[in-house]
Amino acid sequence: MQMRRLPPFREIVPVYAVIVSFIYGWTLIRYFWQVPSWLFYLQSGDLLAILSYALSVNLAESLFALAALLVGAIVLPRAWLADAFVTRGTIASAVVLAYAIWLASEFVTRKPSDYPAGIIRLAPVVLVSAVVAAFVAGKVGAIRNLVEGLADRATIFLYLSVPLSVASVIAVTARNLW
Repeated sequence: MQMRRLPPFREIVPVYAVIVSFIYGWTLIRYFWQVPSWLFYLQSGDLLAILSYALSVNLAESLFALAALLVGAIVLPRAWLADAFVTRGTIASAVVLAYAIWLASEFVTRKPSDYPAGIIRLAPVVLVSAVVAAFVAGKVGAIRNLVEGLADRATIFLYLSVPLSVASVIAVTARNLW
């Protein structure tokens, strides 16, 4: 009975693609920012190993974020999330992941005395903003069309991220077993 409450697979894929573009994009930006300094003391195999670990973690993070949205689609009334899953899921995940990226950047720039209260105080505001933005976007036709179009176009990232993530998981597993 609960499986019928899930959105169709064709609606899940674009939302996952948006999640992937945020998570993998942030990781790749941070990774390539560090590569020039790593070149002084790491070999190319070590650089690939670091990337493999990062992509493996990204796969887990992106699947976790998608699972949270799918649990929401199962638990909440159908009209709240599942009926406009591409739009509402994309907006909610984009707002929450943008906040997570901001949090990650604040770890380096904030004073230790500001952590965690100084950083996390915005979490309730962000969550409420994500819910309100997702609800409004699902109701406004122009925003809905724009968001669905962007989410559909983001699926191109899955052609690279999924095979690279699977290869990374295999490499990490092999590296840790042998």
